[in-house]
Amino acid sequence: MDLDRINRWLTLGANLGVVIGIVFLAYELRHNSALLEAEAGRQLNQNQISLYNEMLASPELTEFLAKLKRGEELTDAEKIRERAFYSRLILNWKWEFAEYRSGRLGQDQLPDLAWIALLKNEGFMPTPGLRDVWEAGKKNREPDFAAYIDSRLD
Repeated sequence: MDLDRINRWLTLGANLGVVIGIVFLAYELRHNSALLEAEAGRQLNQNQISLYNEMLASPELTEFLAKLKRGEELTDAEKIRERAFYSRLILNWKWEFAEYRSGRLGQDQLPDLAWIALLKNEGFMPTPGLRDVWEAGKKNREPDFAAYIDSRLD
């Protein structure tokens, strides 16, 4: 065999190896994408479950929410707690929205109807000051996220 023929066979083998590598890489990326989507869904569930677990485990939080529902006057400390509670809800929503925008959560997984119900104080728990917290911090939020929420509030 002459050197030219050996060189062509080696080049063909190298090119075939590159093609196989690209196919394998595409498979791995698709598999990784599916894992990221599954993890985003699991984290969304975990966020929701942790809120319920906190309410179940904390009589103080449950009483605080009941006080909000009754419309009773809040102490200064309770007002701070209310704002922190609402801010945490909004931060969770921001994460969920970012996961949706990135494609890791589908539209059917995004609990935006629950967000709007809570912002309108029509959700599963009393949230009379949530809309005020939303409005007060809106200018500091991601514009896409704020626009998405506001478009559903109207």
